[in-house]
Formats: sequence, C-alpha cells, structure tokens
Amino acid sequence: NFYRKQGVDFLKGRFPIWAERTGLAPLQLKFNRATTRWGSCNSKKQINMNWKLICHASHLIDYVIVHELCHLKHMNHSEHFWNLLGSFMPEYQVYEKILDEQITVSRFLNVSN
Repeated sequence: NFYRKQGVDFLKGRFPIWAERTGLAPLQLKFNRATTRWGSCNSKKQINMNWKLICHASHLIDYVIVHELCHLKHMNHSEHFWNLLGSFMPEYQVYEKILDEQITVSRFLNVSN
C-alpha cells in the first residue's frame, strides 16, 4: 500500500509538468497495476498508468508519461508518433531499452489489490 500511494502521488505530480511542456493533457488519468504495460491511452483520451513505475528512476517514469501523452495526438506507433515523442525526449530509445531490461524490477510488488 505504501508503494502504491507513493507511485500514484508521484505520477499525479509529474503529469501536469509534462502536460504543460507538451501541450497534451488527458481527459482522465487512472492508475492500475497492469502486468504487461507501464501505461496505456484510449480513444476517449484517458490514460492509465501503472503505479509500479515508482520502482524506476524519474527519467524513465517521465518517458512513460510523455509516451502516453503523445498517444493523445497519435493513437499508434507511426513515424509521426515517434517524431513527436522524440521532439520532447530525444533519448527515448535508450529509455525504452532500459525499461525492457528492467522488466522484473517491480515484481516484488505483486500484491492482491
């Protein structure tokens, strides 16, 4: 419960910063403990974020936030999407690789709620 609260609070604090920088803001922000995704965005402009991101460095958390915000404009992984993401985070490929390599970091948070 401690990590969940810390994760949600941290993510809630970072979203307004990146929304202002990118000019992109979700209509709704939700938090979950998904097993296969750090974040997701749907056509209703709702973003779901995995609170377990709290186990990662802040620059990796920011990458996931910006990634999902960019989906508000491009609901795919097209060249336009990656160009937009790269305009805010030129090193996004490095961050994505690190997150892939650290997939097991938050496993200790496999809780029932």
